[in-house]
Amino acid sequence: MGQGEAGVLLEYFEKKRVEDPSFFFAVQLDVNDMITNIFWADSKLITDYEIFGDWLFETFLRAMSGKTPKTLFTDQHAAMSKAISFAMPVVHHRKCIYEYKDEGEFINAWTAMLDEYNLHENEWLQGIYALREKLFATYRKQTFSGGMSSTQLNESLNSELKNYLQSDYNLVQFFKHYNRAIEDKRYNELQDTCDASQRLPVLKAKVPILFHAREVYTPNIFSKFQDEYMKSLIIKENGCEENNFPIMYKVSKYGHTREHIVMVTEADHISCTCMKFESMGKICCHTIKILDVIRGVNKIPDEYILKRWTKTAKTVNIKEIDGQDIQIKDSRCESL
Repeated sequence: MGQGEAGVLLEYFEKKRVEDPSFFFAVQLDVNDMITNIFWADSKLITDYEIFGDWLFETFLRAMSGKTPKTLFTDQHAAMSKAISFAMPVVHHRKCIYEYKDEGEFINAWTAMLDEYNLHENEWLQGIYALREKLFATYRKQTFSGGMSSTQLNESLNSELKNYLQSDYNLVQFFKHYNRAIEDKRYNELQDTCDASQRLPVLKAKVPILFHAREVYTPNIFSKFQDEYMKSLIIKENGCEENNFPIMYKVSKYGHTREHIVMVTEADHISCTCMKFESMGKICCHTIKILDVIRGVNKIPDEYILKRWTKTAKTVNIKEIDGQDIQIKDSRCESL
């Protein structure tokens, strides 16, 4: 950091706090009182986190009033893993792995690689393999991840930032251009929201449940739900076991032998072995089929609609650490 940059940076942060009373920042100093780490979050970031609940540990938690995320995706950085386990012990920490659809496929490919290159005694690879429980938690569907399987969102943002940042920027210039990048993304998001309110997605079938889904879901989530509904039309029930609860329905796609089990509890809760709802928050084609069989539903049951996927996801009041309402400042957004 160049001479005088720290003071200019702190002045910049204080100015941001005047403009945005909910703006939060914290700096970490080394033994020589030099800045080593900086954390900041404006009102919109805090609000998005409160609503969607998904992403640096102690300072991060302080900014977010102590709320922890459900699932956290990172690369295989050892220090980061240690910090997460210390600061967020109950968080589902998942590390990234690519290409393989399931654990069995990965293990077969891993063994073939070790055999081909005679690497069974390689200590580094043994260490990587020891992480497989975290690696493959990406594909274990009991934990909600919103459909994310890696740090691709972060990588996408890094790629976009290249259009705003240059290597010779000082720290204050970096923050100003970074904020411009974030504001542009938010503006585009709001434009999409406005467009969605004026143009309804096209229905592939004029049935009540799709009218209901189109009314409550964002266009992107509605599109995914509609795809699941259309798939449900070629799902058949292969019988059920109803001697006691849970009642288990066997279902499969017409012309296919692979079956999934849809379970209905005594309290009328429905779940499927594909676990799409548990991992992504959207009910699957198998569940839609059985809902139709046992209830003849014309709308999605409320318990299967996650607020984060709805058009009204952001209509909440968020509180700061001191209990005050978060105030969101974005003049361009207010103009839409």
